[in-house]
Amino acid sequence: MKINELPARFDAQRHLQPLWRTEAVYDETALIVGETGECTLAFLPRGGLTVRSYTLDRIFREGVDFSVEGKVLRRLAGGSLPYFQTEEYFRREPDSVPIGVNRAFSEIPLEGQRFLAYGERDTFTSREIAVSYEAAENDFGFLPQREKALEPLVKRLKAQGGGSVLFYGDSITVGCNASATEYGGSLPPYTPSWAELTGTYLEKACGVPLKTVNRAVGGWRAADGIREMESRMLSAPYDLMVLAYGMNDGPTAPAVFAQEIRTLAESFLSRNPEGYILLVSTMLPNRQSDWRLSHAAQEGLLEEIAHALPRTGLARVSSAFRALEETGKRTRDFLANNINHPNDFGVRLYAEVILTALLGEGEFLAALNG
Repeated sequence: MKINELPARFDAQRHLQPLWRTEAVYDETALIVGETGECTLAFLPRGGLTVRSYTLDRIFREGVDFSVEGKVLRRLAGGSLPYFQTEEYFRREPDSVPIGVNRAFSEIPLEGQRFLAYGERDTFTSREIAVSYEAAENDFGFLPQREKALEPLVKRLKAQGGGSVLFYGDSITVGCNASATEYGGSLPPYTPSWAELTGTYLEKACGVPLKTVNRAVGGWRAADGIREMESRMLSAPYDLMVLAYGMNDGPTAPAVFAQEIRTLAESFLSRNPEGYILLVSTMLPNRQSDWRLSHAAQEGLLEEIAHALPRTGLARVSSAFRALEETGKRTRDFLANNINHPNDFGVRLYAEVILTALLGEGEFLAALNG
């Protein structure tokens, strides 16, 4: 696939091409800190590239606003590329939510106590850029697969002539901070939440109507999901539950988190004896923050649960975001609040991994491009 006309807003056929396959990268995001700060692209560009505002309505000029060398894009002093000043990003006083800095991953030496900047809606995305280019080589380090335990699901939904899907999890599952949602400011480029995208393309792949219900609650841990599961998870029958906790469970002991997820899954299967479950591992918090705790251990535990329970699979979102960091990108490049909510680029990767786990890459692309 080659770069062609750039979309002025979210365009699923371009923006949901699996990151691990595509040669054409549309609107990869980045956040620059410092007047002459830099960011690293996921892949080496072949030929030119286009740099736009996050809202996709402004184009910046190479040689005036930025320069490019290899995978590194650098802001030019006096240019108009948006950025955060160093003292504004690595703050001396805490923001509305005090977030400590992990100095091991700061790109500059810091003196004294520092806090990481934080903000919701478009606080950060208004200063992010969107870069489109053709990749010289796609060497993404993770290849999602279809979950075998869920392969009968599509056939069953087709045979039934429809079905129902429950999304249960935290604020990322609610939709924070996809730009089309209120949490993202209901602003261009109007990217839907990953849950909405999942429902849309699962329905398209099945060719039958699906009822989707999102019972996620911002700020919740898995323990909160257990406390309210009778009213929010078990009050109606569902063919599929997409269960996505983990971001707020960083302080929870891994063994406790695993038992809580297993309790939720077993309770759902007991109430829905023919139901399916897709567990979703969380993206990782900002590496420059002190928020990254036990998150890295969660995916392996979820994999054990998926193997132990019937009709249960795992979307390895943590692995996908870890691979994205391994390209050289900083976590802040795909965050919307700078701590733990994905921006549109992150939301798109969530949807790509989850839909591949549910449908397989071939059926996902057929639904996307059909």
